[in-house]
Amino acid sequence: NTLTVTGDWTEAAGGLTSAGLVQFTGAAAQAFNPMGSTFTNVTVNATGPVTLTGGPFTMSGTLTLTAGTLAAGANGVNVAGNFVRTGGAFTSTGILTFNGGGAQAFNPTGSTFQDITINKAAGTVTASGVLAIRNLTFTAGTLAMGANTLTVTGDWTQTGGGLTSAGLVQF
Repeated sequence: NTLTVTGDWTEAAGGLTSAGLVQFTGAAAQAFNPMGSTFTNVTVNATGPVTLTGGPFTMSGTLTLTAGTLAAGANGVNVAGNFVRTGGAFTSTGILTFNGGGAQAFNPTGSTFQDITINKAAGTVTASGVLAIRNLTFTAGTLAMGANTLTVTGDWTQTGGGLTSAGLVQF
């Protein structure tokens, strides 16, 4: 099932449990407070930005960006599926965490990230583009950069997991 949101998403109490797709398609700016809700797959295909107003934002499936911007601010975003970008952008001053149990695709192109955490019980996060971030934390699991450049301007913390790269890694 698909739930299409063209306006703001506001929760005062309760929440939504969705095993399907929630898509944001507004023609103007949209506020999104995910507190209390459970998401599987989320798509941002909006004209204006979709701004997280409460967090963290957790999904058990795929985050897809096709148009518009998902502006996470300082809210944490947890993705257990793929991070797909064919258009639009993701901006964050908080932590983006990959925590899926299997392989995860990650297209960072055109987006702005502050901190990324890899915390996977199994599998690899495979980046399909250049990635520039402040802090990178490995708790468990692998980030595979391929031939893409990885730039870390802050801290690199590794208590488990690690990085594979055939490209440039710079600090």
